[in-house]
Amino acid sequence: VYKRQADLVALWFGLRRRVTRLAYVASGVGLMLLKYGVDVAVTAATTGRVWHPASYLSPLLSAKIHPNEPDWLLVWMALWALPFIWIGVSMTVRRAVDAGLSPWTGLLFFVPIVSYLVFAVLAVLPSRPAPPHRRPTAPLVPARTRETLASALAGATIGIAAAVLSIYGLGGYGASLFLGTPFTMGVVSAYTLNRRARRTSAMTNGVVQLGIALVGGAMLLLALEGIFCLVMAYPIAGPVAFLGGLLGRELAGRQPIAAAPVALLLALPALMAAEGTHPAPAAREVVTRVVVDAPPEHVWPNVVGFSELPPPTRLIFELGIAYPMRARITGSGVGAVRRCEFSTGAFVEPITVWQPPHRLGFDV
Repeated sequence: VYKRQADLVALWFGLRRRVTRLAYVASGVGLMLLKYGVDVAVTAATTGRVWHPASYLSPLLSAKIHPNEPDWLLVWMALWALPFIWIGVSMTVRRAVDAGLSPWTGLLFFVPIVSYLVFAVLAVLPSRPAPPHRRPTAPLVPARTRETLASALAGATIGIAAAVLSIYGLGGYGASLFLGTPFTMGVVSAYTLNRRARRTSAMTNGVVQLGIALVGGAMLLLALEGIFCLVMAYPIAGPVAFLGGLLGRELAGRQPIAAAPVALLLALPALMAAEGTHPAPAAREVVTRVVVDAPPEHVWPNVVGFSELPPPTRLIFELGIAYPMRARITGSGVGAVRRCEFSTGAFVEPITVWQPPHRLGFDV
């Protein structure tokens, strides 16, 4: 039994074992069912709502989380997804190598929609015979590639966990997220890469920036952040991670144990928690009024919902900025749910005040 468990751990979490089509498909389907079962059980126990399998197939967490569910549920789901993300990446990398493709193909795991195509292709491609000069006991993925991937993924794992903790656990976008997290990622990735053999500064920074890119891909894949937010954050995160990489590279050559990286890992959540204790800034209320020259009875149906709007013609909307398309409501009165549909997705708006034809209140 122990040997079988050890084999499964090596197959799922390592970067040495060969991954055949059968192992790839069986592990993917089995682990998907395991994750779905646990997610459904936890959600049903805490909220009484049961997910439909069709909604689970969506990569977006927003398709699974109802606005009235507790905030901690999203945090738990994101953290629970981390080991499955690692398994998916590591097995996809080795399946690509087994099929005769580049191991870097496995990083397409983080690209929404494209990842599904990669899964399908790797599930049917046959294994390529090993080169004649390759020793049977040689690792499937070359050592240098393995170390590079492991170093980038080590930093990315820290980044995803820190982002989930800060944004959804503590509700903050502070300095510890924008400065402390990429700096710590840089230190850990660079230290991991250089601890056995000193790499060049360019290679170290490339691995550090790869880790930042993987975090962005994972957050985009799980719909934790939008692509424009990630693009705006990179001018801060990229240079800060570069500085962390410089420190991590030097630490790897000067001390035998990872004392400094471990200290940073312990300090980061403490800094996030400390920021959360600061008093919230004063609220600034902004009021927008649109005066319509019509009786309230005529305006009310268009407030509750509106039909298809013509698409905008300005270039900025062609670049991806969201624009409204339609609004639909299910039910009536307090407790009804309106969906205001934009080009990038829908705002789910539970109705909280229903006083026709004078006042409509809702949460977003």
